[in-house]
Amino acid sequence: MKKKNDVWSGRDGLAAERIALQQWMKEEWLVICQALDTAVEDPAISYQFIERKKLLLRLCQKWQPSVQVIPYIGDDCWGPSKEELLQANTYEFEQV
Repeated sequence: MKKKNDVWSGRDGLAAERIALQQWMKEEWLVICQALDTAVEDPAISYQFIERKKLLLRLCQKWQPSVQVIPYIGDDCWGPSKEELLQANTYEFEQV
Protein backbone atom coordinates (compact mmCIF):
# COMPACT_ATOMS: atom_id res chain seq x y z
CA MET A 1 0.00 0.00 0.00
CA LYS A 2 1.40 3.39 -1.03
CA LYS A 3 1.65 6.22 1.41
CA LYS A 4 0.91 9.81 0.42
CA ASN A 5 4.61 10.59 0.57
CA ASP A 6 5.36 7.96 -2.09
CA VAL A 7 3.36 9.95 -4.62
CA TRP A 8 5.37 13.08 -3.91
CA SER A 9 8.68 11.23 -3.95
CA GLY A 10 7.68 9.92 -7.39
CA ARG A 11 7.14 13.46 -8.61
CA ASP A 12 10.40 14.53 -7.02
CA GLY A 13 12.09 11.65 -8.81
CA LEU A 14 10.67 12.79 -12.14
CA ALA A 15 11.76 16.35 -11.46
CA ALA A 16 15.25 15.07 -10.63
CA GLU A 17 15.33 13.13 -13.92
CA ARG A 18 14.25 16.23 -15.81
CA ILE A 19 16.99 18.25 -14.15
CA ALA A 20 19.53 15.55 -15.03
CA LEU A 21 18.42 15.54 -18.69
CA GLN A 22 18.65 19.32 -18.91
CA GLN A 23 22.05 19.44 -17.24
CA TRP A 24 23.38 16.69 -19.51
CA MET A 25 22.07 18.46 -22.61
CA LYS A 26 23.51 21.82 -21.55
CA GLU A 27 26.92 20.25 -20.91
CA GLU A 28 26.93 18.32 -24.21
CA TRP A 29 25.82 21.43 -26.10
CA LEU A 30 28.53 23.58 -24.56
CA VAL A 31 31.22 20.98 -25.30
CA ILE A 32 30.15 20.41 -28.92
CA CYS A 33 29.98 24.14 -29.62
CA GLN A 34 33.43 24.70 -28.15
CA ALA A 35 34.82 21.70 -30.04
CA LEU A 36 33.34 22.95 -33.29
CA ASP A 37 34.91 26.37 -32.77
CA THR A 38 38.37 24.80 -32.42
CA ALA A 39 38.07 22.14 -35.15
CA VAL A 40 37.50 24.44 -38.10
CA GLU A 41 40.89 23.60 -39.59
CA ASP A 42 40.04 19.91 -40.09
CA PRO A 43 36.96 19.41 -42.29
CA ALA A 44 36.57 15.74 -41.36
CA ILE A 45 36.45 16.48 -37.65
CA SER A 46 34.23 19.51 -38.20
CA TYR A 47 31.81 17.30 -40.10
CA GLN A 48 31.62 14.83 -37.19
CA PHE A 49 31.00 17.65 -34.73
CA ILE A 50 28.27 19.14 -36.94
CA GLU A 51 26.58 15.74 -37.13
CA ARG A 52 26.79 15.42 -33.34
CA LYS A 53 25.28 18.88 -32.99
CA LYS A 54 22.37 17.85 -35.24
CA LEU A 55 21.84 14.74 -33.12
CA LEU A 56 21.75 16.80 -29.94
CA LEU A 57 19.22 19.17 -31.51
CA ARG A 58 16.98 16.24 -32.45
CA LEU A 59 17.23 14.81 -28.93
CA CYS A 60 16.36 18.16 -27.44
CA GLN A 61 13.36 18.50 -29.75
CA LYS A 62 12.11 15.06 -28.67
CA TRP A 63 12.72 15.49 -24.94
CA GLN A 64 11.43 19.00 -24.32
CA PRO A 65 7.73 18.39 -25.07
CA SER A 66 7.75 15.15 -23.09
CA VAL A 67 9.17 16.62 -19.90
CA GLN A 68 7.28 19.91 -19.87
CA VAL A 69 4.42 18.19 -18.05
CA ILE A 70 6.73 17.40 -15.12
CA PRO A 71 6.36 19.99 -12.33
CA TYR A 72 9.65 21.84 -12.12
CA ILE A 73 10.91 25.11 -10.74
CA GLY A 74 13.94 26.38 -12.58
CA ASP A 75 15.12 27.64 -15.91
CA ASP A 76 13.88 26.14 -19.13
CA CYS A 77 17.24 26.34 -20.90
CA TRP A 78 18.45 23.15 -22.55
CA GLY A 79 21.55 24.54 -24.27
CA PRO A 80 20.43 25.24 -27.83
CA SER A 81 18.69 28.55 -28.40
CA LYS A 82 15.06 28.67 -29.49
CA GLU A 83 16.26 29.87 -32.88
CA GLU A 84 18.58 26.86 -33.27
CA LEU A 85 15.78 24.48 -32.30
CA LEU A 86 13.36 26.17 -34.69
CA GLN A 87 15.91 26.07 -37.51
CA ALA A 88 16.62 22.38 -36.83
CA ASN A 89 12.89 21.64 -36.73
CA THR A 90 12.41 23.38 -40.07
CA TYR A 91 15.34 21.44 -41.55
CA GLU A 92 14.00 18.10 -40.24
CA PHE A 93 10.54 18.85 -41.61
CA GLU A 94 11.91 19.77 -45.04
CA GLN A 95 14.00 16.58 -45.20
CA VAL A 96 10.98 14.29 -44.80
